[in-house]
Amino acid sequence: IKATWQDNPRASEEDIEEAKRSMSEAEFKQEYEADFNIFEGQIWNFNYEKCVQDLTDMDCRGMDIISGLDVGFKDPTAFCVLAFDGEKFYVLEEYYAAERTTEEHASYLSEIMERRDVDYCFIDAAAAQTRFDLAQNYDITTTNAKKSVLDGIGMVASLVDNDKLIVHQSCQEVLRCLDQYRWDPNPNLMREKPLHDSSSHMADALRYALYSFEQSAPTF
Repeated sequence: IKATWQDNPRASEEDIEEAKRSMSEAEFKQEYEADFNIFEGQIWNFNYEKCVQDLTDMDCRGMDIISGLDVGFKDPTAFCVLAFDGEKFYVLEEYYAAERTTEEHASYLSEIMERRDVDYCFIDAAAAQTRFDLAQNYDITTTNAKKSVLDGIGMVASLVDNDKLIVHQSCQEVLRCLDQYRWDPNPNLMREKPLHDSSSHMADALRYALYSFEQSAPTF
């Protein structure tokens, strides 16, 4: 028999409302409603019906334009561009490719960043050589991402649960990572961490952009 917050006399309405504000939807359902219907290990509970839109003609003038870059060597390289209007983030475009040279990646990234007038590109801090090469050889400026993984995942979850992350319908890799990114089921882990699979590359790029911007922008 599963117990819920209704069975707990110590859980006041104020406690419940505070929990709703401070937890992701999945955490709240599990903690207060003993609801584990979200499939096992799923990290983000994205609302596809409401938050997938056609952003082709979106006017982004006056918005912050940011991007996240997860550099792959054997793995794919993942890149996404977002606009922030002061309330919501909009995923406008993505790039996802494997088995290309740095020069080939740089050609695509440079075109997208110039066309979108990207203000910030947050890159995996571990990719120091690639960051140097992009700046030195291709005039692509990047900023080291904030890499607190669990904090970043939680920040993205709060946006997702409040319908503040809108994704252009053509960004199939971003949509796939929002659906398939999940926790590592290994019971021997000392600390919870996401599973490294094909969905984690774009998930990392998305997290780099969103969490790093939140941590860097004083007026966020």
